[in-house]
Amino acid sequence: MSSPSSNASDSTPASPASSATTLAAMGDLSLKDPAAVSDQAKAEAARLKAEGNTEFQKNHFAEAALKYSEALEHNPFDATLYCNRAYMRMKIEQHGYAIDDATKAIALDPKYVKAYYRHVVRSILKPQQAVVDFKKTVQLDPKNVNAKTQLDATVKLVRRIEFEKAIEVGEEESSVTRCRDIIAQGGCDVDASYAGVKLPTDADGKYTIDQAFMDSMIAAFKDGKSIHRRYAWEIVLASWDLLS
Repeated sequence: MSSPSSNASDSTPASPASSATTLAAMGDLSLKDPAAVSDQAKAEAARLKAEGNTEFQKNHFAEAALKYSEALEHNPFDATLYCNRAYMRMKIEQHGYAIDDATKAIALDPKYVKAYYRHVVRSILKPQQAVVDFKKTVQLDPKNVNAKTQLDATVKLVRRIEFEKAIEVGEEESSVTRCRDIIAQGGCDVDASYAGVKLPTDADGKYTIDQAFMDSMIAAFKDGKSIHRRYAWEIVLASWDLLS
């Protein structure tokens, strides 16, 4: 377990997993040489790290992140502290902060395998960069079967993305527009034989995503079942409308 976080030049905004004293210390840190960290400071950082590990074992992820932040006040050059905090931030869904921490861990220790792995997991929405990081992980740790599997899967994803870009029907016609056109033309209707979870419709016949549907869908996924492709499209399109 490991994590990357902030150092003297860190301008990252405060995370909920940072203590008040941590934030103050980050603003005042003038240390630029790891050798300048005293043995006493290293010992205190190690003590706080151990407390963070204990909180982690209890699944107290936010509390563990705070402990690692406090430890970084005493030793801001310990890559394992940044990597540990990155993992906690992954757990509490502070994804941007997790990437930031993992990046710092890599900067401090370019051969830190665990930091590369956590960096790539959080950067997976940028698959091209993920391929680079996974390759580095495999290079540093050839026996990491999981990383090899992820690398193969990510390479396939990148190739698929590039293929889909190559076959786009004109620059003006977006994927969303094409999906809506296909639906309007009846190209993605729900089969009469479909017996899975059904997406409700409103008075106008428009599909609506409510909590009951979400609960039923999650239950179906847990049972190893899937939903109709049309419903998956409706979820994606609704998300697009919400975020665009």
